[in-house]
Amino acid sequence: MTPHTMRHTFCTRMANAGMNPKALQYIMGHANIVMTLNYYAHATFHSAQEEMERLQAKAKPTAEAKPEPAAESAEETKAA
Repeated sequence: MTPHTMRHTFCTRMANAGMNPKALQYIMGHANIVMTLNYYAHATFHSAQEEMERLQAKAKPTAEAKPEPAAESAEETKAA
């Protein structure tokens, strides 16, 4: 293990944790975001799978749809 490997690991973990890419670029000292995202922040199968699960959970409705009130009967409509 080298310090450079640790640098890649740090960048990858921060990116996977959802750190703002521009803040990560600044911390890493890169002049170009491409260097940060394409060469230092490595995606893995596990990180991609977790992201898909997060998005699926977000897409699920948080509350069950409430049933609409029943329509008035024809007799109630005539009476009105």
